[in-house]
Amino acid sequence: MDASGVFAGLNPEQRRAVEAVRGPVCILAGAGSGKTTTITRRVANQVLTGAFSASQILAVTFTDKAAGELRGRLAALGADGVRASTFHSAALALLRRFAGDPGRILSTKALLLRQIGNRLPAPYKFRPAGDLATEVEVMFTPEGSGTRVELEHRNLDRLGDTAEGFREAIDAPGGWSGLLELYAEQASR
Repeated sequence: MDASGVFAGLNPEQRRAVEAVRGPVCILAGAGSGKTTTITRRVANQVLTGAFSASQILAVTFTDKAAGELRGRLAALGADGVRASTFHSAALALLRRFAGDPGRILSTKALLLRQIGNRLPAPYKFRPAGDLATEVEVMFTPEGSGTRVELEHRNLDRLGDTAEGFREAIDAPGGWSGLLELYAEQASR
């Protein structure tokens, strides 16, 4: 298809968006109103007019199904080679490109967090997994320097009273550091 063919069947608002080959465009519309059509036609127009090469464009969406739909529509419009993927797979590809292999990627951390939660002292054993997820993520993103336990206490201070059980877990024999080591060990398998 040539560049003029990408405009076939578009309404005036869609046409304006497709014609804008440079800069951001915000498309606000309801379900079934042609948002994906507008986006794919705009990308195709950018490639077909030479504003960008297909390798310079990354189209991101939320699901694998939608990414496959984007790729199919772009190919049908003559814009082969445009990368279309989910936000997560695009981020993972960038991580691998710039930082190397990140190791094992868990599809969900829920089971692992439940195993960790079961090792907490009795009064805290039944914390919601979401609380545990927050704690683990805080522990792995320390601010500044200090010993592991100092960092853990400082990070827990940001969470207020809900962190009191985790403070006790840090100070218990084996402590929170042991739970974090278990998390790291399980996540690397």
